[in-house]
Amino acid sequence: MSENKNSVISKFFSGKGFYMVLAGCLIAVGVAAWSAVAAINDQNTTKKPDNVNSYLSSEVPQIEEPVQNEVVDEPYSEPSDTSEIESQTTNTKPVAAYFVMPVSGSVEKEFDAKTLQYSATFQDMRLHLGVDIIAEKGASVVACGDGTVSRIYTDLILGTIIEIDHGNGIVARYCGMDENLLVDIDDVVTASQKIGTLGYVPGESADASHLHFEMLKNGKQVSPLKTMGIE
Repeated sequence: MSENKNSVISKFFSGKGFYMVLAGCLIAVGVAAWSAVAAINDQNTTKKPDNVNSYLSSEVPQIEEPVQNEVVDEPYSEPSDTSEIESQTTNTKPVAAYFVMPVSGSVEKEFDAKTLQYSATFQDMRLHLGVDIIAEKGASVVACGDGTVSRIYTDLILGTIIEIDHGNGIVARYCGMDENLLVDIDDVVTASQKIGTLGYVPGESADASHLHFEMLKNGKQVSPLKTMGIE
């Protein structure tokens, strides 16, 4: 009996039946593999990327409603209080209406922009672009007219200087002042107002004590006495 079974099995494996079964198994394995790959592809194509929302939010601009200014449909009327307008229109630099001598004394050396004058301090000939008014050290120096203090500085030759803008392009230089001044930059002064006391002029120290007084018209040196109408 056992010999017959062995004979049948050996005939099966040696015949066509074995190859048919083997082919069927291979086909079944192939179908299963194809189904698995197809399922994976379906999952990959239908899966939504994690960054879809962020991508869309960054690419699509957010539209905001336009801001509209409030419009008041009321006719213009003159303000009842004009004090503020008047203060704005009158807030201008003062202009000198007249001039006075900045210090009490006689003129020792006059203005001359063409002829050289002898300098006892430097012992040479040079132009004298101001007037020297004789006065003792410590004498009162006043503003020659209404104006605004524009500069205060020290010069090696002319000493401590106050510049006052008297309007109409006229600027006066008060040279050789004492360092203890009574005004500051942007101060508004009036004619005959004391601005300090007389010190000395280093570049004219060999001369008698005096105030070196200069004046400019539109940035150009001019005769102080002639400009003030005193000459």
